[in-house]
Amino acid sequence: MTQTPHQISRVNQLDAELLDQELQSGLQFNLSNALTPIIGIQYHPELSLILRSLILFLSLNRSVSYGSQLQNLRWSSFEPTLGCEKSGWRSTPRALSQTQIKAYILLDILPFYLHGRLRDYMLTSTWADCPPAPSISSLFSSTIDRSRRKRYWCRFAWDLSTILERICSSCKLAHFLIFLYDGRYRSILERFLGIRLVYASSATLRNVSFEFLNRQLVWESITDFLLFILPFINVRRLKLRLLQARSTLIKTLTRSSDSSLPDITTVHKPTTGPYSHLPHTACPICTSKLTNPTTSLAVANANDPLGGFPVLPSSTDSSVKVAYEVGCCGGLYCYHCLVSEIINWRESSLDRRWECWRCGNVVLSIQRWDGQKKMNH
Repeated sequence: MTQTPHQISRVNQLDAELLDQELQSGLQFNLSNALTPIIGIQYHPELSLILRSLILFLSLNRSVSYGSQLQNLRWSSFEPTLGCEKSGWRSTPRALSQTQIKAYILLDILPFYLHGRLRDYMLTSTWADCPPAPSISSLFSSTIDRSRRKRYWCRFAWDLSTILERICSSCKLAHFLIFLYDGRYRSILERFLGIRLVYASSATLRNVSFEFLNRQLVWESITDFLLFILPFINVRRLKLRLLQARSTLIKTLTRSSDSSLPDITTVHKPTTGPYSHLPHTACPICTSKLTNPTTSLAVANANDPLGGFPVLPSSTDSSVKVAYEVGCCGGLYCYHCLVSEIINWRESSLDRRWECWRCGNVVLSIQRWDGQKKMNH
């Protein structure tokens, strides 16, 4: 009675290969970071060669790699039998022989290592920049200078290696399409050696769980939404609103508990500002920084609970530079001082507008001084 052949999932085989590649990449990254200060970066190909050889040796001797074990797969040696060429499966797969293991390690590692080293040598020797030979006969012509003929050979070797790379890439693509069709051999080397992946336990059912995929999609959507919405949120003002809501709640609770006491929280607004006595050619903000810069810095930080960025005076002159007048009283300020002060105030206050330091009224507009208007006392 003939046993029905099992069809090995192509997805499982490709996932196993990807997991093995990720394992090697992680180990090589950590090993390179640890050994680079000692051996430098010039021996990274040899380090990758040793690591890949060790991983393959341990995996092939156990007939299972890290990725294939997670996918319930193992390596087995198969030979097509009469009447089973179409399916290609034997009822009793054999273990890998030592010849297959050694051949797999050598053919999987050495060609890529030699190709990488040879290509690095050709690039450092600028073989690609050498002039091409006019014809094939010029490579063997004795009438051409030896050094020029050598450059012809270098360019010929470079072109030949490029053609071989394209042929190998085309063969890999064709073999991958064949693998997608029949699902037998993942690589040309496995087909050449007769090594395939089979299920380690045929009784194990293949359960496909999309829980991790769904979770990943949800978190990616949330991350994209946050990256889109965060630039539109002013974190400083949001934090200030929370602090203001907390203080309002505390005041409300305090008033409800002390309702019998008279309300003394009302602050009468002064009719003039603290710098109403200054001449119109002096900037009040510059004057405050010059008279007491430490106090000015402390007051600015006290007004801004989130930490403002007051500008320290860079000179001892308090006269107005680039004069701008406020709409409330026509008082003059430096443009830089006025705009910086208003911006810092907006960052630290939500409900109240900035008040003029000369008249004490709310500033609703500013404009460039034309040199004719004077302050309205």
